[in-house]
Amino acid sequence: MTGTSDAEAIRHPRLITFATSQSAWQRTFDAALAELKANVRRVPDGDEPVLIEGGPYTGIWLESGPIDARAYAPIDPERYLAAHRIFFNQQRDDGQIPCFARRGGLGWSQVQTVTSLAVTALDCALHYGDDAFLEQAYRCCSRWDDWLIRYRDRRGLGLCEAFCEYDTGHDKSPRWQGLPKVCQGKDARYCPPNPRLPYLAPDLSASLYGGRVALAKMARRLGRATEAQQWEAKAAQTREAIMAHLFDEATLCFYDRDDEGRFVNIVGDVLLRVLAEGVVEPALFEQIFQRWVGNPEAFWTACPLPSIAICDPHFDWQMPDNSWGGPCQSLTALRAPLFMERYGKFAAMTEVMIRWARCIAAADGFRHQVHPLTGVFQGPEGYTPTMCVMLDYMLRLQGISVYQHNCLSWGCWYEDEQHERTCAFSCEQGGAKLVGRGAVSELYWRGQRLAEVHGRARVITDGHGVIRQLIGIRDAVETVTVTLASGGRYQMALEPDAVASFPGDAVRLQAEQVSP
Repeated sequence: MTGTSDAEAIRHPRLITFATSQSAWQRTFDAALAELKANVRRVPDGDEPVLIEGGPYTGIWLESGPIDARAYAPIDPERYLAAHRIFFNQQRDDGQIPCFARRGGLGWSQVQTVTSLAVTALDCALHYGDDAFLEQAYRCCSRWDDWLIRYRDRRGLGLCEAFCEYDTGHDKSPRWQGLPKVCQGKDARYCPPNPRLPYLAPDLSASLYGGRVALAKMARRLGRATEAQQWEAKAAQTREAIMAHLFDEATLCFYDRDDEGRFVNIVGDVLLRVLAEGVVEPALFEQIFQRWVGNPEAFWTACPLPSIAICDPHFDWQMPDNSWGGPCQSLTALRAPLFMERYGKFAAMTEVMIRWARCIAAADGFRHQVHPLTGVFQGPEGYTPTMCVMLDYMLRLQGISVYQHNCLSWGCWYEDEQHERTCAFSCEQGGAKLVGRGAVSELYWRGQRLAEVHGRARVITDGHGVIRQLIGIRDAVETVTVTLASGGRYQMALEPDAVASFPGDAVRLQAEQVSP
């Protein structure tokens, strides 16, 4: 999807207030903010405080730190920048980036990258308009790509190899059963001696692909058109290799391929990570979604998106703590919008947010993982990604958030006619406020009433406060009426996932049709 306006990016967003009459959600939201603030700390080798992983993890990890900080950015924008700078500033001369910075020092024993660092760095640069940061991000992420190709593409396919369990952050996953947890000599350059290794890894390769797409966009913004074309060509090579070597057409799934050329036939969140980087075309995504993601026998469980599909025989029903062998993980929920919104699954994303928010609110703390069938959380408390899920989901669902860098998304969702909610948001362009009761949501921009929206939808406004789109967020047709403060009343029947232009796709109602 592309942006809906040519306006500059919405920069320096900061949440001012959020309130909802759903008491359990409000209590949990407030607790998340308080505990997130407590998890902003200095770590060794860092020049500024960062948002740590929390719980037993007294540091920041490459796998999760930047995307955690992305969710926290409306509250503390500087932590988003800091979550990248701590890795950029510690990059080695050969291009390697540490996998973590924690008490005890930096980590070099695995790559542990999931969401591409270049993807979040570009997002960060667009949000905050920091040219110096963009230059640093481009330089560091380019060198990181070089390092990955030098040490993790021994076959020369344009793919990224996995050497050990922690490379992909998949603790206790059947994907890595019987294989080493860290690289040989605790050095990410060297693969442990094992006939099955290295793996050609779909998720690491998808991260490489996403990073190359992001690097091409960075290069264009920096005025380096030739370099942008080179990155686009490299991205295309990686994408083609992923589809040629790691995708099984018979099962519509992505699998590791071991060093003997065999698929590691386990259906897990590796698939979701590939989708999050935008590797597949929309038509194929729809097939995969119906087969796996939206299937109640696979990933569409009571609490959605388990780490292993529940129909897979490798699913571990014992549910040990910190396990990617079955339980739903908060990091997966935090990444879910990356593929749900990319491919236009807004109604499904709404359902994911509601189910996860209810599970988190029912828990006795911000714990690590949740049972996909019972919705019961387990593991140590104080886990940052779970707090970030609650924060991010509340703002997307019934608040205000940044949408595609240059627009705002207003979450006009309500549970029942007694449901009240208020969200105020500020950015360089001005202030925004949403006030809702039941089916009615009032939108304010720069202190002036912008519109009244009746019905459930996401409303997209550009950087000038002009309504551009309405998005269907229900799994049924929703009739939505928009009354503009400037005059005019419009109505449209929104299909699930519809992205309707406004007012182009709406019907203007005559004055005599308007109920008092």
